[in-house]
Amino acid sequence: KLDAKGQMTIRRIGRAVHLGDRVVLEVYGAKSAPPATAERRTEYCSYVVDALQHARSVHDVVIWNEANNPRFWSPQAGAPAAYEALLAQCYDAIHAVRPSVNVVSTTAPRHDPYASLRFADFRWFLIALTAMTVAVTMRGIVVGWQVYAITRDPLSLGLIGLAEALPFISVALFAGHFADRADRRRITLIAMMVLLGCAGALVALSLKGPLGAGDIRWFYLIIFVSGLGRSFLMAARTALAAEIVPREHYGNASACRTSSWQFAAVAGPALGGLIYGFAGPVTADGT
Repeated sequence: KLDAKGQMTIRRIGRAVHLGDRVVLEVYGAKSAPPATAERRTEYCSYVVDALQHARSVHDVVIWNEANNPRFWSPQAGAPAAYEALLAQCYDAIHAVRPSVNVVSTTAPRHDPYASLRFADFRWFLIALTAMTVAVTMRGIVVGWQVYAITRDPLSLGLIGLAEALPFISVALFAGHFADRADRRRITLIAMMVLLGCAGALVALSLKGPLGAGDIRWFYLIIFVSGLGRSFLMAARTALAAEIVPREHYGNASACRTSSWQFAAVAGPALGGLIYGFAGPVTADGT
């Protein structure tokens, strides 16, 4: 039963609830290990039930408090089995008198590093993201080599990055606003078609034959259009990822997406340089 200190705690809980606070009651013992005998477990559960009967405004109770201590889970201690028995007994005892009370375990759910990958739509999304990132970063390396091979001018090479960055940054806010109001899947498909068209234009330009300084403007134009497409694609794709997996897996999905992007961002330039060096610009642009 509640002693004087426990009754004083209940009165404080009542005042907190009166002020509009949501109170979660946590009941634990002096030792980290849970009660090991049936008699001690019954005594503990009775105490919790008595506390909840006095604190009618409390609807959440945490059973024990040391489940995240590594020593708590050591097989030699026998604590895991004792805690499981305590939790089950308290759950039944509490719900027998107050079925609406939420009984909370202090154990953390087992982490699943592949949780988001168990959704087929997200797996396809990740494959598409990786392939597209590889293609875009490959294109950046190949176009840079082509422009430098024609002009031998570092400034012309630097302007390639500027030609893509300007439209990408300039329309980013509008692209994000548009992605929030329109169909993100359609925006993603249209943007990818734009990027595909830009890739086709680069192949056609490379097939034209020997390129001169007068052809550089076409590279800048293609890259400019590509920057516009990438801006809309980035806004729609980032928001679309949140629609594919449930909310509780957002963190895991974000980690997988970031890892895939980092891998593709490293692999793309290396692959583009190898193909350009061994097979030439036409093959590299076509890839």
